[in-house]
Amino acid sequence: MDSNNALSHSLCREQWLNNNHCNETVLADVAAKTWRNRRSQKLEKMAILDLQSNLQSEIQAKEAIRGELSNAKTVQVSLEK
Repeated sequence: MDSNNALSHSLCREQWLNNNHCNETVLADVAAKTWRNRRSQKLEKMAILDLQSNLQSEIQAKEAIRGELSNAKTVQVSLEK
C-alpha cells in the first residue's frame, strides 16, 4: 500500500509540475505579447508624432515662401508704377 501511495504522490507531483510549467509558459507568452503590443503602440505613436512634426515643418516652410512671394510681388508692383 505504501508503494501505491508513493506512486500516486509521485504522479500527482509530476502532474502539478507539468501544469505549473504550462502555466508559466502561457504567462510568459502573454507577457511577451503584451510587451510586443505596448512596444508596437509606442512605435506607432512615435511615427505619428514624427509625421506631425514633419507636416508642421512643411507648413511653416510653405508659409515662409508664401510671405516671400507676397513681398516680391509687392516690390514688383511698386517698381512697375
